[in-house]
Amino acid sequence: MVVSAVNNVPVVVEHVLSQRVGGSSFTAITNGIPGGLVSQKWRIPSGLSNGARNALSVVNTTGMDGTFTVSASGPGGDVELPLLVDVALGAASVISIDVPADVKDGEVTVTATVPVVVQRRTTRGHGLVGFGIVGALPIRSR
Repeated sequence: MVVSAVNNVPVVVEHVLSQRVGGSSFTAITNGIPGGLVSQKWRIPSGLSNGARNALSVVNTTGMDGTFTVSASGPGGDVELPLLVDVALGAASVISIDVPADVKDGEVTVTATVPVVVQRRTTRGHGLVGFGIVGALPIRSR
């Protein structure tokens, strides 16, 4: 979702998701990403777990169609993930990405042809049900 305010009135946007999983319930909350941080390149420094479902969300914040590519970072530089190259991203749309099973846990970069926002899901660990939601880190062009 993209939110704008009339006359540049400052607003705070939170995303709250509550779900039941089996016999347990959980709630995940994240703050919105301010418009000044929207970027065409985002970094997820802590890596993604291979095979994770809905691990990344990419939101097109514009009225134009675009594409994005996900790359893994390693000692030899960035390597595009074969199934995540030039993925179509419609105007004002969101795509959730599953991480391919053969991806190694490591830093990931999302590069888009239009301004986007990227969020990732994290496990709660310690046997807790559900997940957390955090924003990726925008990379500002010079």
